[in-house]
Amino acid sequence: MASAVPRPAPNWIARLHPTLRGCDATPSVLRPWTSPTTGVSLPAMDFVAVKCAKCDAKLGSLPNTWVQIGKKYLTPATSPGADDPLLAVNITTSGTPRLGDADTLVGGCQLQEAECAKCRTNIGQKCLRTPVNHVLHDGQFILRIASIVLKSATDLRRRAEPKIQRTLKLKNGPPANDHPSTPMQETPSFKTFNAGAGVPHGLDLMQLQATLDAQRQDINRIGATGMQVVTNFETAIAKVDRQMQQLSESIDSVRRDGNGHRDDISGFKSDLSDLKWDSQNSGSVLSRLDQQLQTTDRVVTELRQALSKCKSDTQDVRDQLASTQQELQDVGSLQDQLASVQQDLQGVESLREQLVSTQQDLQESREEVDQLRNDAQDAKHELRESKDEVNRLRSEVDETKQAALEGIATSKEYASEVSSLRREIKQLRADLARDRAHPPPPSQSETSSFSSHELDILTSSISKIGNRASQIESLQMEFDLFRTRIQRLEARSTMSSTTPNRGNTTVGTDASPGRDDENLQSFYADNPRKKRAPAGRIDTQDFDTTPPKRMALSSSEFGSGVSAAHARSSDLYRSSPAARGLAEPAGPRRTRAAASLNGATKRGRWTARG
Repeated sequence: MASAVPRPAPNWIARLHPTLRGCDATPSVLRPWTSPTTGVSLPAMDFVAVKCAKCDAKLGSLPNTWVQIGKKYLTPATSPGADDPLLAVNITTSGTPRLGDADTLVGGCQLQEAECAKCRTNIGQKCLRTPVNHVLHDGQFILRIASIVLKSATDLRRRAEPKIQRTLKLKNGPPANDHPSTPMQETPSFKTFNAGAGVPHGLDLMQLQATLDAQRQDINRIGATGMQVVTNFETAIAKVDRQMQQLSESIDSVRRDGNGHRDDISGFKSDLSDLKWDSQNSGSVLSRLDQQLQTTDRVVTELRQALSKCKSDTQDVRDQLASTQQELQDVGSLQDQLASVQQDLQGVESLREQLVSTQQDLQESREEVDQLRNDAQDAKHELRESKDEVNRLRSEVDETKQAALEGIATSKEYASEVSSLRREIKQLRADLARDRAHPPPPSQSETSSFSSHELDILTSSISKIGNRASQIESLQMEFDLFRTRIQRLEARSTMSSTTPNRGNTTVGTDASPGRDDENLQSFYADNPRKKRAPAGRIDTQDFDTTPPKRMALSSSEFGSGVSAAHARSSDLYRSSPAARGLAEPAGPRRTRAAASLNGATKRGRWTARG
């Protein structure tokens, strides 16, 4: 049997490694280290401390670069053997050297058991000799993963994960496509490594090893079952926590929805009170009331949907809680969680009571909404009557405005014609003044022809000017009349909207036109500038618009002919007692077609005269 490897002192490391001279054995302060055989350079932070999993004894310090063999064994990637010292000073060997099994990775290698120097626990194998060009080296350790613990070299309290550079198969079987290997074939076991030592130990060692293997399988199965139970338990706990969180969120959302519904109902009540107050003075109450009613219907619909959703959520929560209870019956250690779930169920019962009270409040609010809907229908009926009255008055106002606009357009045309006539008269005056300043020796025939022709032109021009000026004045009076009537109609509509008793207002409105016409007739009879009652522009046809008889004017009277014509025209159209007696008090309202026909007739008459 090979003797145990003596534990070297720290100066032994410095003597074998010149790069480590002057340093102690603590790997946390080592400088970068290069393996002489492999040439791999590793920094000091890549070192890990290898400890025994049973006694926690430090086996040594190694670079954190490993080659995995199968699933259960590791070997250092930078520890070639005796030529380059392995910094695992607490690992000893025991037992008789033997050869590895054929068709395995260690086939042809001379192996020996590796143990912890402190507790004598088997932690793997050591390759004493290896074949030429083998993947393993002489003196290389093959450590069992379950028997060692890796800790950080800088902090021994922190575990370190092995950095696997390469993975090798323990069993050199046929290719996977010909004979697929089972997990049992990939599972490495060094049970067969002790076959060479079976002769001296006898049959008892084989039975003991078989018993240990069976116990190890039982332990692994029990561990797997325990892990599965723990995992199922943690899954159930997490599921219960999620369901409880969802339940609490649902309860909070239902409470928030209830508070929001109460706020909406209170706001709706205040809006309805404002609507009742504004419905007496506003013409757009109907649209706003319709919008509020639609909003109320939407709110009621949303409340119903929220209630149905709450019921469905509560039913889902109950179903989830029932399934949770069914799952928790299999686990005896979850009684405390079940008690908390029962408390939450009591909270759900209280939530159900709150929902019942919310339904009662909704029923009351529905009754209030029905009452408000009836009030809104009454207000809608009244507003419809007011709207009809306003539409009728508006149509009258539109017709009046249209007639006024037509009158204004006609007056503008007449004004342009008057201005052109004035320019002609001015030109005639200039010609007459020039003729007066330089009179030619007239003959009797020229004097008579000049006087009659010029006087005819002058007389016709003065007549046209007078007639059109009188028509402009009549159009201005009609426009004032229309404006007065529009103001009266607006005042009437305002009075009808503010009067509480709508029936009396309607009767008064129907009976007022005649009285208003009488008042207007008396008003225009007292006013000397007004010549007729408000019967429309069509009444101007009653006046005689034909020019007066031509008069012979002398040259001295010719300059004042325009003013005389204006005076005669004004006197002609000024209201006299006889003219006021002949004027009709009120005529039928003319339509747009009649107004257009009247304007066309007048324009044709002026064209013919011109």
